[in-house]
Amino acid sequence: MIGTDADLPENFDQLTTPGIRPGDVYVATSPLHGRGVFAARSFTPGSIIEICPILVLPAPQRAALDTTLLHDRYYEWNDAAGLALGFGCLYNHSYDPNAHYRQHIERDLVVVKALKAIAKDEEITINYNGDPADQTPVWHDTAAAPGRDAPDDD
Repeated sequence: MIGTDADLPENFDQLTTPGIRPGDVYVATSPLHGRGVFAARSFTPGSIIEICPILVLPAPQRAALDTTLLHDRYYEWNDAAGLALGFGCLYNHSYDPNAHYRQHIERDLVVVKALKAIAKDEEITINYNGDPADQTPVWHDTAAAPGRDAPDDD
């Protein structure tokens, strides 16, 4: 989903490292897909988990990117590819996510926010379709029924 500046913190322009708060999240082994992003503290609904800077790869480079291990780790960024820095390319997919993301195309950012309360050490998941309620099977899960997470293909 495309976000607006209203999704960003009031003092966003003053942040020197946009939204990456060391210690708020960490990467660990996931029961869903190999590795995932976990909460190092609790998050309340609506709180920002992470603001991820995006490395935009031009449309002509997408085909080359699709031949690498990053082929399922980038965001569609208009006709280009957006590789989220920070933990942004490591959030696992769920059809019942506890977080959601907004793409800020004009600022080259992805903002990840809590949809519901997230407990310390709980895995943070997003719906790769963008809309948290969208049950359309995602590219790596076309054989799975909506409402189920795909097995790890790593």
